[in-house]
Amino acid sequence: MKGVSKTSLRTKVMLLNISMVFLVLIMIGGLVVRIIISEVQDDMGEKALIIGRVVARSPEVQEAILSDSPSEVLQPLSESWRISTGAAFVIVANMDQIRLSHPILANVGTPLSNLYRDPVLHGKEYVYVGQGSLPPSLRGNVPVFVGGKQIGFISVGFYLDKIYREIFLNLTPLIYVFLIASAFSVGGAMLIARNVKKAIFG
Repeated sequence: MKGVSKTSLRTKVMLLNISMVFLVLIMIGGLVVRIIISEVQDDMGEKALIIGRVVARSPEVQEAILSDSPSEVLQPLSESWRISTGAAFVIVANMDQIRLSHPILANVGTPLSNLYRDPVLHGKEYVYVGQGSLPPSLRGNVPVFVGGKQIGFISVGFYLDKIYREIFLNLTPLIYVFLIASAFSVGGAMLIARNVKKAIFG
């Protein structure tokens, strides 16, 4: 009976220590994960806006939007920017929300999907998550101005699955740290439990 009591005490102390350590690790891990996700999304959103600003300020783009055949110039330019920057798409649209360029050639000249664009149509850039004719993506919309008048806008996006892969790559070191810390916590809990009777003088 004495042996059963001793084993029971060891088990309880070990489980208590492991539970407390795991709780702390989970809380810290959850906080770090949220920070990493937020940073990756912010970085990708800022990248989309930067690309959009560069395209919007290009004289060639501005002149093409005002021309009679804008897509002849904008389609190859947009695809070149899309490939060189790694973006999922770089779309140029006029104020009537007509696609002047699009990664799917058949969509050029057609109306954009019905998404929330009030900010960019009123001259403000912003980042949002949406899904139109393309898969879900994080998008940055930037207005195009000529002489103080808005003539269109640029939409640059990165697919969410790519962003999730980026987040996972950033989380990989954290997973290793969590596993190592867990192993140490279990070993430490077992050591404490083994010597608990001696520590409390029997």
